[in-house]
Amino acid sequence: MISARPWLLYLSVIQAFTTEAQPAESLHTEVPENYGGNFPFYILKLPLPLGRDEGHIVLSGDSNTADQNTFAVDTDSGFLVATRTLDREEKAEYQLQVTLESEDGRILWGPQLVTVHVKDENDQVPQFSQAIYRAQLSQGTRPGVPFLFLEASDGDAPGTANS
Repeated sequence: MISARPWLLYLSVIQAFTTEAQPAESLHTEVPENYGGNFPFYILKLPLPLGRDEGHIVLSGDSNTADQNTFAVDTDSGFLVATRTLDREEKAEYQLQVTLESEDGRILWGPQLVTVHVKDENDQVPQFSQAIYRAQLSQGTRPGVPFLFLEASDGDAPGTANS
């Protein structure tokens, strides 16, 4: 009878040294809008494999040319970083993909999908539906009786305390 322990040890050692491990599911993270601190802003530690020295990290995402230099990967630490301030009203979500590729373009690890949500900040001034509101109140109107309704909206995330 063969013991299962040596086989489990053998399989765990092989899994630890393989560079072809595929990530299980996409990662989701949140970044504050209008971050005023230092850059690069470290967002998320990527689950890069050990022994990644044999390849280079490729970060790709939305095809919008303005987004091309918004994110990077710190090759020493494996962190996804933001390189500039993000504005939720400009773009609320970024879809990124990280792979580890060999010099000849062969994929060694990945792709790892990363979704970056930009967390809304109350930074939009309300816009009223009319420039001037006029109301006439009669002398006998009781306190607490509504006499004028205003309508305003802003660009902050709908359905939140900021909107």
